Amino acid sequence: MRKLIRISLLVIIILTFHSCNNSTSPSNDDFGSFFPLSVGNYWTYNSSDSERDNWTQTVIGTLDGYNDVFIIEAPADEQIVNTYYKWQNDGLYIYGFDNPDDSDPPYMMQVPYLELPEVLSLGVIFNDTESSYKEVTGKDVLVVTDVGEFESVEITLYFNSGHLIKQYYVDGIGLILFQHFEGEDDFIQSSFGELIDYNIN
Repeated sequence: MRKLIRISLLVIIILTFHSCNNSTSPSNDDFGSFFPLSVGNYWTYNSSDSERDNWTQTVIGTLDGYNDVFIIEAPADEQIVNTYYKWQNDGLYIYGFDNPDDSDPPYMMQVPYLELPEVLSLGVIFNDTESSYKEVTGKDVLVVTDVGEFESVEITLYFNSGHLIKQYYVDGIGLILFQHFEGEDDFIQSSFGELIDYNIN
């Protein structure tokens, strides 16, 4: 569950090759602005996780030979993990990930993981699998953080286990808040991460 949360967030950790080879990447002026990918961008979050307090994910560069595949560095389980992201015409995909301290080659996913769809309309469902699915569950949702008040898009990741994760994205900034809830009827928030600092080039 912890690994899945990181993947879904990193905010975190799972990106892969796009299934359509002749598509092009949109500019951040389009839907890409909900997760701006430029080298030097970073997002720092506080956390309820006892194993890490404040933590930062940073766009540190692009993948060799692929100048439109961006590498985001973030902590995970007391180590650093690099995740590969790319905007396609239909959304933001995760290509794969690696541990830069590990001699093993990067893990490249066989099936793309759609982190954000192009269409962020209320009720849109994506990444519908046997164990989970994502849905756009809110638009213009007011979120108050240490860095300001924002109207955001709410995306909810539902698990068959009854757990769910809510993510809040802001145009031009990215992910500003995520919350993990446990339970089926009366949900209890078990962890969270809130944006406390960021830089967008």
